[in-house]
Amino acid sequence: MVRGKMTLLAYETPDARYRTPVLIVPPLIGRPTLLDLAPGRSFIEALIGRGLKPYLLDWGVFGYEDRTLGFGDLLEAIDDAAERVRDDAASRGCTFLGYCMGGTLVASYAARAMLGAPDRIVTLAAPIDFRHGGRLARWSAPDVLDLERVLAIFGNVPATMIEAAFTLLRPTARFEAAQKAGNDPAHAALATWSRTWLDLPGEAARTWIVDLYRENRLFAGTLTIDGTSIRLRDITAPLLAIGADEDRIAPSAACAPLVDLVRSADRRFASVPGGHIALVAGSGARTATWPLIEEWVAARSTPLSR
Repeated sequence: MVRGKMTLLAYETPDARYRTPVLIVPPLIGRPTLLDLAPGRSFIEALIGRGLKPYLLDWGVFGYEDRTLGFGDLLEAIDDAAERVRDDAASRGCTFLGYCMGGTLVASYAARAMLGAPDRIVTLAAPIDFRHGGRLARWSAPDVLDLERVLAIFGNVPATMIEAAFTLLRPTARFEAAQKAGNDPAHAALATWSRTWLDLPGEAARTWIVDLYRENRLFAGTLTIDGTSIRLRDITAPLLAIGADEDRIAPSAACAPLVDLVRSADRRFASVPGGHIALVAGSGARTATWPLIEEWVAARSTPLSR
């Protein structure tokens, strides 16, 4: 247990080659099983196969009682998890790997902690410049979404609203997933995952929708969390940012600006084929996304022999 409902999962790495651990931070609105989908289609399995030791932060399932959970609490949870990961791995450094909203949180955490070496950062489909947020940005506008009314009624942004938004982005996605499932365990697991959405806690939703989508404060350098300024230019850690060229949720144009905002000498943006989910769990991820991350992380990790 990290804090509240949040837990930290550690995975066995029988043939570990590197001391530096990888802390994976998923989005809050879907189960983290997407990152460990099925044998042969598991990103975590791929990291283990490369000799890296992954840890997965599981946010848990939020309810009405979590409506006051804010960005500050989420960043503290990442900090708690990082401390435990470093201790467990006996490592000074840690690779922080965030997917989607988790990547935006990792970038925010790295800025608040002013992360530099020996830590490293990888973001996957993580929006930074919300001007390029596509339809979700338009649907988050005040004249479309009455956020305060939603929170007054539900406390959180309910999973049903989140599911409706993603369904509208690609109305045929669930039908196509069901068609592909058949006897393929990986497609069946993905189809099951796509039907499981989670509430977004109210206070965190205020920051996500108002401060980020509507006012673009993270990109502008004017975001403040619990009285602390979050400036991406305070990051000097090695950075790999990845976007997907068909992503409708976090378009590459929203993800790429991170490399221009940090002060890291070692920084790179890469675009891979596929969409928001395919880049991490699709069949093409095995040949595009996963090797890219594995090679980049391994090259910057401390071997166990040292």
